[in-house]
Amino acid sequence: MPSGKRPLPLPSPSIEDANAKRIRTAALIQQTRNVFAPTHGYDAGEAQDQATTQAPAPPVAETAAPQAAASSSRAQANRRRSASCHALRTDSCSLVDLGLEMPAGLPAAEQSRRKEALKFEIEFHKSNPPILPPSKVEDLPPKPFIEEFLRIPEDISPEERRDMEDENNRIAAMHQLIDRQRNNQAAKKSRQARLESLWNTRELLNAKSAECFWFRMKVIALGGSTDEWDQVPANVKARLVKEIASRVKDKEKQAADEKKAEEAKKRAERNKLRAEVRIREQSAQTQQQQQQTEGPQEHEPKQHEEQRIVEQHRPTRGQETAQQHNQLLQQQQLAAQHRQAQ
Repeated sequence: MPSGKRPLPLPSPSIEDANAKRIRTAALIQQTRNVFAPTHGYDAGEAQDQATTQAPAPPVAETAAPQAAASSSRAQANRRRSASCHALRTDSCSLVDLGLEMPAGLPAAEQSRRKEALKFEIEFHKSNPPILPPSKVEDLPPKPFIEEFLRIPEDISPEERRDMEDENNRIAAMHQLIDRQRNNQAAKKSRQARLESLWNTRELLNAKSAECFWFRMKVIALGGSTDEWDQVPANVKARLVKEIASRVKDKEKQAADEKKAEEAKKRAERNKLRAEVRIREQSAQTQQQQQQTEGPQEHEPKQHEEQRIVEQHRPTRGQETAQQHNQLLQQQQLAAQHRQAQ
């Protein structure tokens, strides 16, 4: 400014000009919030309330107390919202750690609804971790019943011992054949189970990738950014992955225990059936042995009865002598008649 000249006094702003300036500023703030509300989670209604409250510009002394009360209420609401987000958590992370805070300025009813929906989603994922479906590979068929080995007694002839040893060798060969067949079937089942597990893993990964893609596109369509996941701290991501892995392990262990219990039940039923068959075979052998031992005893009474009947019809000694004397007389008479004829 040149020396010797005084600055011109500026006109003092009037109250109307100050109010108009405040209204323009509030409108600009409202327009800015409307543009960035979908991206940054601002509440447009809050800006409108601020613009409305700022439009009439009463003196500072009159508005100081209401502004302090409004600021205090907003701070309390933010603290309550933060505490609510901290209360909602998974097993290892809170929603604040994951960057999933609810926006400010929500009505109480909407805030309660979202809180209940978040609780339901957390419990659902706890109960339904991403595990593979049960295997559809068929189990091995039950082992066929094979007759037991013969017990060779000591007091038998060499021929009988040889025959029983040949029978035991035949039974042993049958056992070996069936064991080889079942080993081949078990190896085939193991290969099929591995291939099925690999295929199911690929199917699950594809399904989860499609679900993730849909949600990322949904976030972008609503004005959000998918880079927020990259902004989550690495230790928080590691805790979340470890938590899901623990859920999967527990669920798979539960499924394996249930399958083992079912297989044990089936084995018990087969063993029971095998024991019943063995008891029937033993009873049949016992009956056959009894019949073999009781057979001669049953024929002995019949033989005695036949011998008794024969003895009853057999002539006595006196009767035999009389018959012989009569036969001798008849022969003498025939001889005398023959001489007379000559």
